[in-house]
Amino acid sequence: MEINFYNNNIKWKLILTYESNLCFLTLKQNNSEIQYSNNFSIDYLISNKIKEINNFKTIIESSIKQNEITIKENKNSINLTLKNPYQNSNELILILFQTKKELKIINYNNIKTIDAYDDGTVTSLSIFPSGNIVSVSDNKSIKIFDNEFNIIQIIKNAHDDSIYYVNVKDENNFATCSRDKNIKTWIKNGNEYNLNKLIINAHNNSIRKIQYDLNGNLISSSMDNTLKIWEEINNFYQSITILTHSSIIFSILLLIDKNILISGGKDGIKIWNYYNYELISYINKIECGSPDSLCRINEDIIIVGGLNNNKLKIISLSEKKIIKEINNQFICFTIYSLNDKEIFLVGGRSNDIKIYKSNNYECVQIIKKAHNRFIKGFIRLNDLILSYSIDGKIKIWEFK
Repeated sequence: MEINFYNNNIKWKLILTYESNLCFLTLKQNNSEIQYSNNFSIDYLISNKIKEINNFKTIIESSIKQNEITIKENKNSINLTLKNPYQNSNELILILFQTKKELKIINYNNIKTIDAYDDGTVTSLSIFPSGNIVSVSDNKSIKIFDNEFNIIQIIKNAHDDSIYYVNVKDENNFATCSRDKNIKTWIKNGNEYNLNKLIINAHNNSIRKIQYDLNGNLISSSMDNTLKIWEEINNFYQSITILTHSSIIFSILLLIDKNILISGGKDGIKIWNYYNYELISYINKIECGSPDSLCRINEDIIIVGGLNNNKLKIISLSEKKIIKEINNQFICFTIYSLNDKEIFLVGGRSNDIKIYKSNNYECVQIIKKAHNRFIKGFIRLNDLILSYSIDGKIKIWEFK
């Protein structure tokens, strides 16, 4: 017997089977690998005035139908209680589940480590359609790797100061931004990438993130409290829109399906209409503290990590508010969603990678000492995940 029901807005499935003198109950969250199991003897049922399995099924169905069910969870256990509608109203049937959670372990394997920079930090990665990889560093250089992780080009002194971010447009074009306040675009000529266009003094302070939109326009966020949209006009990039915060803007997140642009800074996040650039909503009392600490995990939910505390903030786009906070135990630099696996990864001021379930935001696994120093970000290459770090290394992981 299987019964689907909702409790605290979470969809559950209760499965009842029996064999010989044992009754088996399994409680699981639908579309989740988390489940709880217990069993007890038929003698237990008889002692609780339930003499037949069929009657027991009826009691469960009736209790759930009448919403007379309680599920209480903590970190390691769960307790499910059903009220028996056929007995005295004060009498409860306690069913199972003072038991430890059974969590399906996410299998991961570090299959390769790349010593990308001996003299710098890997600050950002981006992937070409071919599977080639472009990386940038605070040592001012750009490195291109093929899809087997061999270096095929090094561009030294690509900027005058630390390069903070890189974003690929297509196989022939990518853009970088820097502490030197400049934006550069790069184009492939033959087998190598060369400087294409320079937007000098694009901002009045360091530029933390750069991103292409579907039209080939560039979006940049800066420590000068502005976000700019750049359009290529007459072979030059010109700023067509300037959006502002009251403090540093670290991150940008463009949601094409909703036609919105989200900017994240120390003063909160702002949601903009990407058609006319009007402000839709401002959510304060939240801090976005890194270029990749703003992440979407499903159609309605985004997660934000800050620099001054260990909290992850869960935000509903439809409700335009914080609906939950998670204590992450370390400051978050990066959040990355693996939608097909229903998990998201968190890295930051720690050597560890934390793995959370997307449906209930519960940490189900920790990859201890994944890097030698703090983790800056993640990116996906087909079925592989690449993590990169202040230690100058790129690690390639298989997640199954």
